Amino acid sequence: MEEAKRLSGADARASLTTGDCVGRRFFSIWPAMRLAALPLILLLLFVSRAAGQADDRWLILPVTTGPSDAWIEPTAERIHAELAKRGVDSWSLAAAKRQFEVNGSAPAAEVSDGDVQRWVDQSSKAIRNLAEGDYTKALNQLKEAQALSRSAAEELNREHDRAQRMLDTCLYMVRVWLDTGAESRARSLAQECRQLVPRVEPTRYMHPPAVRELLREVDASRAAKPRRLNVDSAPSGCAVRVNGVLLGKTPLELRDLFPGKYRVQVECEPGGRGRVHIADVTTSSASVFVDARFDRTVSTEPILHLQYEDAADETKHGSEDAGKVSKVVPAQAVLILRRTGPSVLELDLIGGSRLRQLGLVRVSTGPEAPSVENVALAVGALIDGKCTDYTSEPPVSLPCDKEGRRRTAEAVPEDADEGWPARRMPKKPFKAGVALATIGSASLITGYVLLAPRQTAANDWLDALPSASAQNKWIRFDNSILWTSGAGATLLVTSMPMVLPKHRGVPWAAWLSGAVGVGALAFSLGYGLTGDDPPQSCRGATPIAVRADAEACITRAERVSGAYLAGVSAAPLITIPLVYLLRRSDKKLQPEVEASGSSAYLGLRGSW
Repeated sequence: MEEAKRLSGADARASLTTGDCVGRRFFSIWPAMRLAALPLILLLLFVSRAAGQADDRWLILPVTTGPSDAWIEPTAERIHAELAKRGVDSWSLAAAKRQFEVNGSAPAAEVSDGDVQRWVDQSSKAIRNLAEGDYTKALNQLKEAQALSRSAAEELNREHDRAQRMLDTCLYMVRVWLDTGAESRARSLAQECRQLVPRVEPTRYMHPPAVRELLREVDASRAAKPRRLNVDSAPSGCAVRVNGVLLGKTPLELRDLFPGKYRVQVECEPGGRGRVHIADVTTSSASVFVDARFDRTVSTEPILHLQYEDAADETKHGSEDAGKVSKVVPAQAVLILRRTGPSVLELDLIGGSRLRQLGLVRVSTGPEAPSVENVALAVGALIDGKCTDYTSEPPVSLPCDKEGRRRTAEAVPEDADEGWPARRMPKKPFKAGVALATIGSASLITGYVLLAPRQTAANDWLDALPSASAQNKWIRFDNSILWTSGAGATLLVTSMPMVLPKHRGVPWAAWLSGAVGVGALAFSLGYGLTGDDPPQSCRGATPIAVRADAEACITRAERVSGAYLAGVSAAPLITIPLVYLLRRSDKKLQPEVEASGSSAYLGLRGSW
């Protein structure tokens, strides 16, 4: 049987009637405070949810143990598409690669011989134009050369002659700014030149005295506000390059650096190109530690993945390396893809603070990627927490954790709540929910905003007694506050099941939201039930002529609308934990709210 059970009683509804109208003291403090606080609360909820969404994303991380990796990109793309289809928020392949290269490490820039030749040609042409006094042409050519210098400094600076040419090219531009009177630009660029090419001297007799003197002043200024960079590695004794310039071996301390970002490479194998780690030396000191083995293992071409020499190497370091990647690319769960045979794809889902195994699935695969049907089968099984081998007939369960316990295909891990990724709702309902939540938030805030013009209308009414038009204007504002805020709360409650991500258990933020909502509801009931009623009807056909009666109506209205706003604001806050609780119920209960000018209630609808 389908029926609705209302949670609020008749007494609570009676306390929120529109006919009851209290104190200017309430208006002067409480609505103004709420008007400022409510947008802040909504913003904090949005930011916390956005942060939670980022942490709750899945990261798809292919693993290879051989030279063939042609399968990783098409397989990962197909799995990402299936996760999105099922409402699971996961990093896109491009975004994961970009995030790791920015906050972790990136491959060294590749510069072709043609690029180097064009760089040399532009620098040489600029020298000739400078000699002829054609600063416009020279500046354009130098800007083009400088763009390559900035993007590939770690490669161009590897040879001393190139590093010296890079510094010279940069100083040619300094000369342009000095000769054209732009001294501040010249000084700023001279600092960039020294940052771009540390510990290298310019070519003698290639620069006028003003440029050389400015460079000496810039070098001397480093001692005033020195910056320090410490570089270490495992193993130690590896070559250290900063912006491509070889400066020593690990452990290495570099002093007197200009503030800014430096591209650091640690190279333990002669002739190898180390991955580039960005060191942000904006404060007094910065440190870079490089695990040479991990740098050899991780790759971002064509997508972010791990590449091991053999299966034994992966068994030894795989879990540790996945954890390192998930710290750089924030992910609460990592979906590891590996081929255990020519036609078998294994999907291993790990997550939580201790990277526990959450699911393990094997499916058949083709030369490049498994079929759409097999991908759907695997992703669905992982979402359900299964550990199953679907390559055999019938499917068999797989051991899933370090203790060696086995879980059946139907079992859900006992510790699944810890670290289990939240899942966004399917795309269409999610978009509809966001639209409802946006309109609802705007409507609820509008109810608070209307408090100010209603106060102005109240003052005008008191000044114009007896005036039917002034009284009716005040009544219209009073009704608008109740209708807009009630409609906003209704839309927000309706949107909650559509926008809140799926989660095993109730998140702590939801419990906090519910606690705040219960507090607001308690305040609403307590505040609305107190205060004196006006001596006569505030909404009768005959205009009120006595100032004391009008003031009593205004006072009561302010008190009731304050209680009403607190009550309807509590509804969506209380709904958040209810959504998580009711999703787990087999009675398919749904929260509902109804708010009008005469009453408001929060209820549950379902069959039981």
